[in-house]
Amino acid sequence: MKKSKPIVNIQKINAYLTSLREQERSAATIQKYGHDLRTFLDFAGKMPFSKITVIAWKEQLMASYVRPPFGCFLLRNGASDSLRGNYQNLRKY
Repeated sequence: MKKSKPIVNIQKINAYLTSLREQERSAATIQKYGHDLRTFLDFAGKMPFSKITVIAWKEQLMASYVRPPFGCFLLRNGASDSLRGNYQNLRKY
């Protein structure tokens, strides 16, 4: 029998966020993780949680990134960190 792939849904995300609260993670961390996971859910819809889906989401994030003007080191690094953070938060889920 073929193993079914898990579906990402709001109930699973909420359960994960509850587990973070029980681990006494900071409110800001929980809020950020929740935001990133809901963003992924909006992208994925009812697609199976697979590496292909995650790669497609990562590509969409990178395509939507607008590079700031040359010389804006802090802005550029902040945006890059944000994209990396979105992806890493999904991997922790």
